[in-house]
Amino acid sequence: MNDVFKEQMVKQATTMKANLVKAGAIVLTVIIFFVCFSIQSLQTFFPFILLAVGFGDYLLFGMFNCEFEYILTNGDLDVDVIYGKSRRKRVFTGDLKSVEIMCHVDDMGYEAVFKTAVVKKDCSDGKPSKNTYKFVAPCKGKMMAITFTPNDEMLKLMMPYLGQRRLSMKK
Repeated sequence: MNDVFKEQMVKQATTMKANLVKAGAIVLTVIIFFVCFSIQSLQTFFPFILLAVGFGDYLLFGMFNCEFEYILTNGDLDVDVIYGKSRRKRVFTGDLKSVEIMCHVDDMGYEAVFKTAVVKKDCSDGKPSKNTYKFVAPCKGKMMAITFTPNDEMLKLMMPYLGQRRLSMKK
């Protein structure tokens, strides 16, 4: 078998919750601006307070800018989340041969298996589509349920490693 290496980046869609938190942060920044400007004793520290609040908003906004990277290397799948295009965190790493079940996200026939998962992570683009799948596999001693959005090429490369666990690939 030839060596397999494939990377895929998926940008997560912005949710209503994220937009509400961002709007709340902006409103809070404006309120802090007016409070600092109106209280005489705080005007001395006004630039520092405004800089700190602005930096906090910058970090908060970066946390809602998420991308997921799927890396397939010879049957090993790694799923990373990248916050603000700078900070990376590993969500899942495992061998595809250890996947208990993989099916389309709309396939409800395997919910009993997915309920056994201790950790559930949504690493998809946030928009259910024909390429949104979920699987259950062990990772770091726990059963994890991962929802993800691989493209057709990634799915084609995953199929030989999944064996009979590849159940409902197209809806």
